[in-house]
Amino acid sequence: MDVHLRELAANQADTVAAWQLLAAGWTPRMVDDRAKRHGWRVVHRGVYALSQARLTRRQRWIAATLSAPDCWLSHASAGGCWGFRPFDGSFETVTRPGSGGPRRLGGLLVCRSRTLDGETTVHDGIRITTAARTVIDFAAHLDEREARRVPSGKR
Repeated sequence: MDVHLRELAANQADTVAAWQLLAAGWTPRMVDDRAKRHGWRVVHRGVYALSQARLTRRQRWIAATLSAPDCWLSHASAGGCWGFRPFDGSFETVTRPGSGGPRRLGGLLVCRSRTLDGETTVHDGIRITTAARTVIDFAAHLDEREARRVPSGKR
């Protein structure tokens, strides 16, 4: 199990989610004991930073996407990650499948969508809505300069 933990941490900028460890055969008690014994910090409910160093922006984005199995960085947070809109809010925005309005859960604003198919990708190791979807999600809030910085999506 330690090998699996090390692999997750290496691939996720030193962050892990309890649901990932449970899927690998850990029990809830094992997760709690390891978190306490090794001083893991809770970033979001069930999401831990394994080190005590100040979290980087990238770690905060990854931790947000680890808050649930099918979770994607979106809206203003995704705009910041794509680099066409600065965003350094006190929360990160993610989108999960489903319906219902936005809901604030601690340091997360959780949105729901039934139309994520083909609208998600991985960018710099972060599960994220595509640049085009990100723009659609908050187009009304972009000024002209920010709109010009939106990537075309061509690679």
